Amino acid sequence: MDENHFRNMFDHPNLNQWHELSHDDFLAFIRYIFHRAGCATDKFSNHGADLIVREGDKVVAYVKAQNHIGHVGSSPVLQLAGIEVDERVPRYIITTGDFAKSAYDEVTKHSRLNIKLANGPRLKRYVDYISGTRFENSKSPAIRLDCLYEADHVAEVLGQAKTQVLVVANNKGGVGKTTTALNICYGLAKLGKNVLAIDFDPQANLTLALLQSETRVDLHLGHYIEKQRQLGELVRKSQFEHICVIPSQPALRLAFIDMRDWYQRELTFAEQLLQPDVTHHPEIGQGAFDWIVIDTPPDMGFFTRCALAAANYVLIPLAPDIASSTGTRNIIDTIKAIQAFIGSETRVNILGAFITKFDSSQKTIERINAVIDPLRKESVEILQTPIRDDNNVRRGYDESIKRSMHKAFDLFAREGHAGTDYQQLVKEILDYVSYP
Repeated sequence: MDENHFRNMFDHPNLNQWHELSHDDFLAFIRYIFHRAGCATDKFSNHGADLIVREGDKVVAYVKAQNHIGHVGSSPVLQLAGIEVDERVPRYIITTGDFAKSAYDEVTKHSRLNIKLANGPRLKRYVDYISGTRFENSKSPAIRLDCLYEADHVAEVLGQAKTQVLVVANNKGGVGKTTTALNICYGLAKLGKNVLAIDFDPQANLTLALLQSETRVDLHLGHYIEKQRQLGELVRKSQFEHICVIPSQPALRLAFIDMRDWYQRELTFAEQLLQPDVTHHPEIGQGAFDWIVIDTPPDMGFFTRCALAAANYVLIPLAPDIASSTGTRNIIDTIKAIQAFIGSETRVNILGAFITKFDSSQKTIERINAVIDPLRKESVEILQTPIRDDNNVRRGYDESIKRSMHKAFDLFAREGHAGTDYQQLVKEILDYVSYP
């Protein structure tokens, strides 16, 4: 098979199609996958393994391919265990099927050798994460297969957390992400929930609304990104009862991000966000944060990916604008990549999409249908609550900046429709997640 055929199988991953590959073609396809991940491969002369995987001159893995629809037994594990190579370097057995209990038992017996089993679903996860993270022939750092095993460990830890993380995201600007994040925080707080708002957007509009324009912000997310502060050190009270914030600043755009450990930073943020120094922060008094709501910038870069890696739920605001279609496609593809990375059914779930700036004109209805059609094809739920176009939304945001903490006003107690709509949206979110 030629490279174009492998490219098609990579771009449209299908385990049933992979099952049908001969051993030689399967091995060639694995080499292609590692190539797309930024690694080089060489055939291994020792019969215990098929491939050596390298990053530059450094050997990062030994691989044995076993294309098998059923369950692979312990024999390939014993073969990998028998090769005399550096014990610190991972040894992978990759199959399109799965592994028998005897294979897992044998791996446990040889735990010092760092042998790992990659079944069909895990291999597909790897492909999905690569395709949503790194374009073909990119010069960006390689993505090791080992990252999925690290992600599995983090997902297991996160699964024990009671705090719910909701991320508001869209690649398109001007769709109401910040307004939505602010009103969701406020709506949850009105119900007595403790909420932590995180502002990942260098425009810092959510920070302004929660802390007011005259408030001095000495510490912000940039200090965490550059590893100068822990997340817990950044938590501050907002002007609203039950709401705290980890602020942003325009200087966040200048934060240095080391691309060499990008995926590890995604995992680290997700794990550190749900540590007790954040979830049980002294600023909220007794108890813990019930919800963390994250506002994201209008791109699918590092900040948004970190937020998605930490998410239980993702909410997608959509404006009735035909130009939103590309942004919608980008957010769906990025969510799929992070879902593959985290690999947990309880995390990075798309709660749904909803319409902002809504009116009932025929032109708006036509635009809405054009925007939501790609989402329907991906089985993304369209929430029942649209946010009607309302000048009071902007007035409410402006006033939230001006007011002092002890005079923080009721965002929902305004003339117009948006307050009522956001109240209903919060109720729909809570009904969806079945959270008391």
